[in-house]
Amino acid sequence: MRLYTRDDVRRHFDEHGVRLAKYLTGSIIAMLVSTATFMGTFGPGLLGSKGASLTASATGAIVNYFLNRNWTWGQRGRGNFQREVVPYWTTVIITAIAAALVTDVVNAITRSITHDRPIRTVVNTAAFLATYGVSFLLKYRIFNRLFSGHGHAPETAEPEALEERMEQPAAS
Repeated sequence: MRLYTRDDVRRHFDEHGVRLAKYLTGSIIAMLVSTATFMGTFGPGLLGSKGASLTASATGAIVNYFLNRNWTWGQRGRGNFQREVVPYWTTVIITAIAAALVTDVVNAITRSITHDRPIRTVVNTAAFLATYGVSFLLKYRIFNRLFSGHGHAPETAEPEALEERMEQPAAS
């Protein structure tokens, strides 16, 4: 059994911090794409709140997939369909449906207050983004498992596991 040093833990958090910063940057880029799509389809009335939300989710998800897989986690080539592609798109679909439902409810409430399309566009866009904001960290953990490989090698072990190992006395 290997005892992890503080340098091991520090290296883990340094690598994790860089990965999280890349994920955050990629998510911001995807958010900008999806926000522009939402506002561009809902604002002028091309789509209703649910349709605009689903369309915006799809455009952001495509951008986010390639940024996450290639840049954040450094994966190249074809992804494993069962272990990577299906779980990724499952999380995307679940989040997209949640965002569509949230924006539909918010749109109905906002429409009962005002029919002003620009105000409804801003409020619905905020609801759309809030849904994705709530899912941000959960999706990071899921994507980290998908794109970092499978199993828990020391460099991908959870911080709590590393701390527990550090506290154990070294075997003689």
